[in-house]
Amino acid sequence: MTQIASSIIRTICFYDAVGKVALTKLELYKYLIDTPDRPAFGNFLRILDQEWPTLEPYIQRERGFYFLKKNSSAYARRVHIGKTGIKKWRIARRMIRAMSFLPYVRMVAVTGSLALNTTHRKSDIDVLIRAKHGHIWTVRIFVTALTQILGKRRHGKKISDRICLNHYISDKSADLGPKNLFSDHISKTMIPVWTSSKKSVVEKLLTNTVAGPLESFLRATQIRKIKHREVIFKDSALVFHHPRPRNQEALYLYKQNLSTIYPHINT
Repeated sequence: MTQIASSIIRTICFYDAVGKVALTKLELYKYLIDTPDRPAFGNFLRILDQEWPTLEPYIQRERGFYFLKKNSSAYARRVHIGKTGIKKWRIARRMIRAMSFLPYVRMVAVTGSLALNTTHRKSDIDVLIRAKHGHIWTVRIFVTALTQILGKRRHGKKISDRICLNHYISDKSADLGPKNLFSDHISKTMIPVWTSSKKSVVEKLLTNTVAGPLESFLRATQIRKIKHREVIFKDSALVFHHPRPRNQEALYLYKQNLSTIYPHINT
């Protein structure tokens, strides 16, 4: 089996673990795992056709979508369930527009099932927020308060069409979390909706003498409150927060796919 064929199988296995996602040829190319020497897209398409006899025992293709054979419903889910994303995108854009007026917010991107076009009626809306360095905890408080006031924050059993505030990074860090396939997946699939380096009106009013102590206070307060939850942070440059450890679950299922379905491929 060639390196590209192995990468194709690994990629299909991983996105099956993420959410039983059927991938188009372009998505399969963009999200390829373990490809230090990525070929040009045209060459990749030729390789995909040439390698198909090797791939066919493991992968099914239907109308341009590729997915694991054991999940034959992946195509139908992608085509039909993905249509519910239209409403969720309207909500996401409206809420991100509101977030753009908050101080220290530099970028907001959509991630998760909405970015992958695999959302369903009960899905939430995952967003990643980039904050000005040194103000990530202040941003978290402002964004949480805004979405709560507007009745769109995900919490408890209120999930459908709600904003899931699960990822914050600083504008001086390209680090999206622990270096693994899941953080790489977020980097490849996130869709930036709004970005700006300009100061908001509120930000201009917050002088350094106020902003610094405020950040320190909010950081200490929030760390005490969320210390028993799934949170990863480093020098206020990163907050990685999930309602449940979805990253660990996806990595576990990915390894299961490789070890149980294709035991001859090393994990």
